[in-house]
Amino acid sequence: MRLNISAILSASILLLLSPAFAATPLPRDSVYIRVDNPKDAGAYYNRGIAKSDKGDLDGAIADYDRAIELNPKYARAYNSRGNAKDDKGDSDGAIADYTQAIKFDPKYAIAYYNRGIAKAKRGDLDGAVADYTRAIELGSTNPAAYNNRGAEKLKKGDFDGAITDCNRAIELDPEYANAYAIRAYAKDKTGDSDGAMADLGRAIKLNPKDASAYDFRGEIEARKKQYAAAAKDEQKAIELDPKDGRLYSNLGLCELFNRKPREAITASLKALELSPDNAVAIKTNLAHAYLFNNQFGKAKAIYLENKDAKLRDGKRTFSQAVLDDFKEFQDAGITHPDTEKIKALLSSQVFAATPPPPDPIYIRVDNGWKGFYAKNDQFVQYLLSGSEVKLQDPYHILLAPRVGLLVDYVSKNEFAGGDSNLLESHSKWVVDYWRKHADSVERKSRDDLSEKRKDLKVTELTIKGKDNPPIKMHVIGLASADGVFVFSISSPETNIDSMVREFVATLKLVHEKLDVKKETLRIKQGGDER
Repeated sequence: MRLNISAILSASILLLLSPAFAATPLPRDSVYIRVDNPKDAGAYYNRGIAKSDKGDLDGAIADYDRAIELNPKYARAYNSRGNAKDDKGDSDGAIADYTQAIKFDPKYAIAYYNRGIAKAKRGDLDGAVADYTRAIELGSTNPAAYNNRGAEKLKKGDFDGAITDCNRAIELDPEYANAYAIRAYAKDKTGDSDGAMADLGRAIKLNPKDASAYDFRGEIEARKKQYAAAAKDEQKAIELDPKDGRLYSNLGLCELFNRKPREAITASLKALELSPDNAVAIKTNLAHAYLFNNQFGKAKAIYLENKDAKLRDGKRTFSQAVLDDFKEFQDAGITHPDTEKIKALLSSQVFAATPPPPDPIYIRVDNGWKGFYAKNDQFVQYLLSGSEVKLQDPYHILLAPRVGLLVDYVSKNEFAGGDSNLLESHSKWVVDYWRKHADSVERKSRDDLSEKRKDLKVTELTIKGKDNPPIKMHVIGLASADGVFVFSISSPETNIDSMVREFVATLKLVHEKLDVKKETLRIKQGGDER
């Protein structure tokens, strides 16, 4: 799915800018020097050319080796051997040979050009640009030198420079399809999508078998929300390159926006077959297609199966991408009643991708400390007021001399749920705990301290031990989706009701992910109350 749209579709640019696409095939010196002497270096050179033309690269290299052995300054032999090595994938060896050719013939433009291609394959963009430039300075009118330099400038982000070089390549060869395609991408990067479309149209007319040009045009059309045209171009690209799974994925995306979920299912399944390494991204398309085709069970299974997965770019989770996609669908007027169900299934996992702080955090305010404690996609906020407050650690606070606060969270899975009331079940669970660890426990519900709130319960415990004085504990439980936030205020003092009541009044559950920076800024700006 649209990771956003360009995240999947613009993968076509990787092909447009790959050395194989950007570079015109290596020029071959085809001058044959006829000699009768079998020890003449030229004879081996000529035979090397012939073997290379027939695809016998190892044989060609052996002949070039002999030619160089007989004539160690034979620049053309070094250049041709570099070509053969480059064809075998040995870019380093090719560069070494081109460098020798240049050493013995510093004005050998073709050697600079060839070395530029080899450097580009190694990722040395600056070196490639420098070599193409030197080839041009030496008088090369080969349009490929300008085109290839434009391609490397494009990779470096010099879009205007890329356009200028492609312009010159097209002046030298008005039917140079590759130059139009490279210029199209550069124009698109400068915001001239209409100019890019025009260049792609010309490139396709000149080379109607270029799948990548159709694919790139499909991307631009999709960004322009011309999904029918985009789908048509992706279908043409598939016709030309039926083994590229990425093209099927792109088509599936377009068909989703064309409101053709069945076609999107078919395309996405084929994409999975051909590109299993990109399965997570493809499955976003497939899940959406099943959802919009009213196959909720299949859609739900894919959503849940992949909710923890990372997209191949590592920047987002599957769940985050799904929610982003739903927003794009909504903006395009494409809705389905079950999207809310999927959002509910994935929302907590989305937040887990950027986890909230695992411990309570505190922000200094004028009258004390503002506390925040997050669990999943919600958090509780509270105020510890007074100059006597001392933070011992995130969970243990002295509110005043001989008055302590313990902050905790208990998942509802930890306590028996025999009572239909979550807070009542938790309260009984706490009492049972203390009855196992103290001589006696007296329990009293303090609804008078809870401000009649239904989301909160205050239980007063008097805990007695054999050798210790009784301790008064007010256990404050605040209900959440998956458990209870617990605040236990303890003191040997007989009456801390006013302190408890004051603290309870500050407790609030917020149903969103905790953003510490946001809360800090809000407090600094004086927006302490939500």
